[in-house]
Amino acid sequence: MHRSFFLVALCSLLTISSFAQRTLSLRSNMEGLQFTLLGGTSSWSSDYFTNLDDLEPLGLGGGVQVGYGINQRLMIFARYDGYSYRQKLSWDTFSMQNIGLGLRWSFSGTTQRFRPFLEAGYTHIGLTINPVLFNGDLYKYSLGGGSVSFGGGVQAFVTPKVNVSLGALWAAGTFSSFQVNNQGLTDKPDVVQFRLSLGVTYCLSLD
Repeated sequence: MHRSFFLVALCSLLTISSFAQRTLSLRSNMEGLQFTLLGGTSSWSSDYFTNLDDLEPLGLGGGVQVGYGINQRLMIFARYDGYSYRQKLSWDTFSMQNIGLGLRWSFSGTTQRFRPFLEAGYTHIGLTINPVLFNGDLYKYSLGGGSVSFGGGVQAFVTPKVNVSLGALWAAGTFSSFQVNNQGLTDKPDVVQFRLSLGVTYCLSLD
């Protein structure tokens, strides 16, 4: 009788311990397919466009990100976001679009709700400004080019499938394409961009 009671109690403790361990291990998850909605601010500067970046230094916007966590540390992702810089003056268009690919490295483990991360990648930056007043005439500027980007932030997990993130990203590069009224120029202006974003992520691949 005592032996049977002991065995039942031991099995119960092992079951409870196993359940508790599984629960703890699911506080956060970085593996599998993930979709993120982003919103935030962007600032830019350029030694070439010294006046334009001073006129409209801050943009508002958002975007989407699709990522795949190879394991609990490493994720590959693709991101698109766009920002409008029409904050102070009445422009027809003053916008910047970013298309990026990168790698993200996450810290801490699945027992933690807060997961810091660092990331690096390539970002194509597109910039459209219309109209630009130059020597008494109005012009449309269309620019595009590549940049290297580095960033970091932290993810706070509400559930293992849902998390809220705060991130910052810095990108620097050169506009290899520069058109004025659809006419190409040989100039290659520099560009530096800083983005601060808030994201909501949903993981599809967690059972």
